[in-house]
Amino acid sequence: MLAPTGEGTLGDASTARLAVLAALAALLATGLLHLLLVSTPRPFRFFTWIVALLTLVAVLAPFTTGAPGHKVATAAINLVIGLAIGSLVPGVARSAIRLGSGRPPPAGS
Repeated sequence: MLAPTGEGTLGDASTARLAVLAALAALLATGLLHLLLVSTPRPFRFFTWIVALLTLVAVLAPFTTGAPGHKVATAAINLVIGLAIGSLVPGVARSAIRLGSGRPPPAGS
């Protein structure tokens, strides 16, 4: 993914595309957490597991390609993106939950 233009299998990948995909992943994670908040008893635990497994897949994905190099760097960037989504989205959700909504505060989730 981070290979220079014209080099390797993923040589034409761009930083802008990676940023757009990361933003899309964050939006999907937000929607997933919202769905879990309205439908499951321990939404933050489910969300943590789902994000952890998807981050693991994203970290291991570069090693399955035939691209000659930059696999470790791409895996590291995918890990940072996954950690950012996995920590920021639940934090925002905890602060956005209305305490008068009939649900207990999410501190123990």
